[in-house]
Order: sequence, then C-alpha cells, then structure tokens
Amino acid sequence: MQRFVHLLSCNRVELSVWLKLPVHPKGTKLRNVFYEKGSSNAEYIVQHNVNLPTNLKIREKDAATFLQLLARYDTESIAH
Repeated sequence: MQRFVHLLSCNRVELSVWLKLPVHPKGTKLRNVFYEKGSSNAEYIVQHNVNLPTNLKIREKDAATFLQLLARYDTESIAH
C-alpha cells in the first residue's frame, strides 16, 4: 500500500485517508457496538484504503491519470 501511495504522490495525485479505524468515532468502546477485534476483515480494509479527491476541480484527465497509475501499480504488484 505504501508503494501505491508513493507512486500516486510522486505523480501529484492528491490522496487522503478518512477511515483509519474499523469503528468510528475514535475511542468508541467496541463492545458497545458489538464489534470484536479480528471478527471481520475491517482491520485489513482500513489499512488498504485511500480516498481520491472528489471535488469540482477534478478533470477527466486527472481521473485517467489515476487509472493509468492504478494499472501500473497492479502490474508491478503482480510482478513482485
């Protein structure tokens, strides 16, 4: 995941990470929401999740660049 984030940032693709925890807000007692750590793949998902910008400044060209970088990352990941 870090390689992917690095690849995107080197190509000036703005990223953010909104969800770092499987249960929000931070500090929520897991037992209060009936969540048991390790009971689902939520921990894996939040460690492998990034958000792309979704604002009015994003152009079709920007989306195409992201898709090309994603394909490149996918190809490189398979090769390793």
